[in-house]
Amino acid sequence: DKTSIWGTVGVSENIIEASWLALVDSVEYKLQKDAK
Repeated sequence: DKTSIWGTVGVSENIIEASWLALVDSVEYKLQKDAK
């Protein structure tokens, strides 16, 4: 968004899974933030 900078981190031994977890977390965070 235009007012803040944020990021997420996915943790797994598998780099693809870690990337997916970070992506899912970021989408969920953005949706929750916009709903407020």
